[in-house]
Amino acid sequence: MNYLTLFKTILVGDINLGSLLLRNKNQMQTTFFIAGGGGIGRAAALLLENDSTIEATIFLADKSSEQLNNAINWISKAHGNTNVQTLEIKTLDDSELSKCLKKCDVILDCLPGSLAPKLAKLAIEHQCHYANLTEYVRETKEIAELTKDAKTGFVLQTGLAPGYINILARHLYNRFTEDHGAERVDHMQMKVGALSKNASNTDGLGALS
Repeated sequence: MNYLTLFKTILVGDINLGSLLLRNKNQMQTTFFIAGGGGIGRAAALLLENDSTIEATIFLADKSSEQLNNAINWISKAHGNTNVQTLEIKTLDDSELSKCLKKCDVILDCLPGSLAPKLAKLAIEHQCHYANLTEYVRETKEIAELTKDAKTGFVLQTGLAPGYINILARHLYNRFTEDHGAERVDHMQMKVGALSKNASNTDGLGALS
């Protein structure tokens, strides 16, 4: 199970997250709004567009038109002709953003973690399901408090760690118990060493403010 498979699992796959993120479980047509046209956002758009189990309408938003053009060119090169629609938005208060979210079922937040609560509020306002990738603790607690009475699903911290590492641990747990006939695992420890000592934004991740 490689990284892309696990990332797809987080979005629409093996843990039945797809049914959670669908407003109508009997309706396999879903409109996704991806906030952030950088490396992660465009990869998510490509995975969703390639998924044959759902009929996805995809909006990819960023504050940079150049970023969006690069994203579409990248997706087109990998997928062929793409139906991903782009939206250039300078701030999260943009009226065009509100108009777009009225048509959406799911928000995938690929923006910096500091903006997560604001986008989560928009998800509540427009009754969208919401998933983000940030590991920020304070913002996650704020969203958890905001969404106590939410009518839609909020899936938080689905990035590398937490996120990918949790799915990987579950996969290894399932494989171990199946292969060895075990009913439980007493201890599992996962370490992530992917964060550089001197982090820099070299992958072109877009941000709204």
